[in-house]
Amino acid sequence: MKYLSGASSGTVIAGGNGQGSANTQLTFPMRLYFDSSSSSLFIANSVSHNILRWVIGALSWTLIAGNNSGIAGSTSTLHNQPQAVVLDSTGNVFVRFRLSKSLCTTISTIRLCNILKTDGC
Repeated sequence: MKYLSGASSGTVIAGGNGQGSANTQLTFPMRLYFDSSSSSLFIANSVSHNILRWVIGALSWTLIAGNNSGIAGSTSTLHNQPQAVVLDSTGNVFVRFRLSKSLCTTISTIRLCNILKTDGC
């Protein structure tokens, strides 16, 4: 939801179409990161085991990491309950995963410019 300062109601900017794995749905999003340079939300979509990018104003998300089938794993294409996502100033995406009953600090990095297909990489 997006709320303007002092507003009593807001606007849905990501999700809002029930729980699920379709590209208009989210399943237990844990944390999000707003990237002002691309007007995008990067979402740790925990139970679907993936990282998503939702451009503000878009009707659907783009898969950044993991898969869209909801299958968990511990490989470069299968992730296990991402808990948080942040970007750094050089275009890396950092993801924190919950790999077992205890919190782990496993971090994977992805070159954002490769995903967004921007110049300079």
